[in-house]
Amino acid sequence: MKKLLFLLAILVFMLAACQKAEPPGDMVANQPDADLIEPDNNLTSAIPSEPPKEYSYKIGIYTDMHADEPESISMLKAEEQYKNRIYMQYAAYLPDTYTMPEQEVLVNEALQFITDNKINVLLFITAGYMYEPADFLKTLKEYSPDTFYIAIYCYPWRLASGVDDRLMDYADLELSTDQKATAVKAVEKARQMGAATCLDYTFRDNRYRDSDSALSYIESRILPEIREIIKAECVKQDMEYVDVLMMDPASDLGGGPGVGVNFNTYSVEKEIPKYGHNFCVLSSICDITFRGLSAKCIIVHLCHPSLFHVRWKDYMYGIVDNKNHFGDLEWTIEQMKAELEKKGMSGRFATWRVPFPMAAVSAAVEYAIDYCEGSIKSKDDLEAMRECFQKSMEMYNAGDIGFELNRDPEHENHFMFTEDYIVF
Repeated sequence: MKKLLFLLAILVFMLAACQKAEPPGDMVANQPDADLIEPDNNLTSAIPSEPPKEYSYKIGIYTDMHADEPESISMLKAEEQYKNRIYMQYAAYLPDTYTMPEQEVLVNEALQFITDNKINVLLFITAGYMYEPADFLKTLKEYSPDTFYIAIYCYPWRLASGVDDRLMDYADLELSTDQKATAVKAVEKARQMGAATCLDYTFRDNRYRDSDSALSYIESRILPEIREIIKAECVKQDMEYVDVLMMDPASDLGGGPGVGVNFNTYSVEKEIPKYGHNFCVLSSICDITFRGLSAKCIIVHLCHPSLFHVRWKDYMYGIVDNKNHFGDLEWTIEQMKAELEKKGMSGRFATWRVPFPMAAVSAAVEYAIDYCEGSIKSKDDLEAMRECFQKSMEMYNAGDIGFELNRDPEHENHFMFTEDYIVF
């Protein structure tokens, strides 16, 4: 009996000990698994973290874009890659109305941006939204003459404007697309894709040549040259050249013989009975380029070639739902291929793999850093900028795609970029 009582006492003791050791059931249920328990950060708090590196220079990026995809993603990449050196500022652009604030507001905003951040190099990216970009840059240069100004002009056709030509007077270096070299490459690619006829839709309306509008400068300064280049290259490639007359889209006149075509109502499909489907659309008007999709003709994207054009949402629904793929070039390329296949257009569309703004912003940032750190001595070193563009192309997995960077024969500080077309 004594032994039995002794064993019962031990059992009661053990049960009591177990109850004291185990917390209440609700606490047990909320307890994290052992392998999910976060490490105690206090254990390493005594080890000082390495302070961010300080640089003796700062690079600013100021733009009149408002979240345009190619420009924005390249700016964000630069800011992430080069922390503590890159500072960004979007102009107070109003996207719903396609308008900019008064020039004085933009100037004051940019001056404060330069002053507050002690900017040594300013990348000024413009797509032509700003009414007087040259005067804007002129004011900045007068205020801060020691700043190195690099202008990146993303809207190629307005570069012909007399107002915009003045940018070269105030920018230390300007980057833009090379429209003449691009026109040659476009015709060559059209022939390789099987085009027998080239329909040239570059803007023209002689009645507006003497006006003060930017369009008059475009017509009188650059598009006649582009047309002659396209025509000469068509002869060289043994292709038929057709000059399709276009009229001012702002005009209240309708199309007609000797007047031109109102491109707001123009359908590329109407040319099929005359030329079949093996004609190529070359246009300085993006809407005409996109309308070629419905005609299932050959399209070579001449006006700022890119897969990120905002108007793709009207023609290629599959590549605009990209909230989770913002700036994702590889994803966009795959979506584009799939959309073209659905439309029966595989192998009949050509554009640039890397949009100019993405290539140019990355290259300009590299150039600015090398200049500030002393490995580039000149503000307009063409060979050094070519190397920076090569790095940029490689960053976007396009190192094997050919490109050219040429110096403007009229402006030593103007470098012009063109890229080999790829077919989708």
